[in-house]
Amino acid sequence: MSKITKALEKAARERLLRQQDQTTVAAGSAVVVPVLSPVGAAVRPVGQIEVDPHIVSAADPRSPVAEQYRILRTNLQSKLGRGGSRVILVTSAVHSEGKTVTAINLAMTLARQEGLRVVLVDGDLRRGTVHRWLGVEPQREGLATALARDGSLNGSLVQLQ
Repeated sequence: MSKITKALEKAARERLLRQQDQTTVAAGSAVVVPVLSPVGAAVRPVGQIEVDPHIVSAADPRSPVAEQYRILRTNLQSKLGRGGSRVILVTSAVHSEGKTVTAINLAMTLARQEGLRVVLVDGDLRRGTVHRWLGVEPQREGLATALARDGSLNGSLVQLQ
């Protein structure tokens, strides 16, 4: 288990304890997340979804862990300059280091920034898990299908709001 996963699990446990003390709302309640789609792309809206507690940018945006993702966003933006990058790749050499969780949290943090739209692409062609973390149904069409169609995204994107 990666250090990121352990830290996120600890933060999730603390958040659940805090929520139980403050309110009677169930810990797994649906969370509305920001739009993660490009301008003008054909997307299918999903509506409210249940997000895994590890996705702190959606589950508890005021937590210290979510603040760390905002700091990461700010650092990336300052390094990339005023124009910003159109592509950010999250990768590592080792399996289960928290790449997907980091990518989702960073994408949501970027999407929450005013006037910025984000597309999160699950590039794992064998064991893609972004849909599970976000609580949406797996799509019939994925990255490989879009690439086979010369990059056409006809209905391959899912809009989260």
